[in-house]
Amino acid sequence: MPRAPKFVSTKSVQAYWIRKQGRDLEVFTAIPGSFVPNPERKSLRFQLRKIDGYNDTYQVVIRQVRGYYRYKAEWYEEPAEEHELTALELERGLELYDNDEADLVFIEMGW
Repeated sequence: MPRAPKFVSTKSVQAYWIRKQGRDLEVFTAIPGSFVPNPERKSLRFQLRKIDGYNDTYQVVIRQVRGYYRYKAEWYEEPAEEHELTALELERGLELYDNDEADLVFIEMGW
């Protein structure tokens, strides 16, 4: 059986997501303790919570597909689409990010 990618056994994760909604910005951060690795599916699942006090949360799944990292954010009001992440592999861990006209996603994983 193929070995799970290193990011699935990460020791620490920090994640931030900034969404542009019209003229406003929404900022989400990872919920500590919400990280669930799945070595068989080569994925890591966690939750993001809006930092302004509302209880809005997203389920985020990161997975590795043919050497590329992809993420999907699941929220009850929106269909989930998968997006490719840019990856920077470092000795201390992995940094993943995506930046388009509406979202900035930054995820840092430590080995």
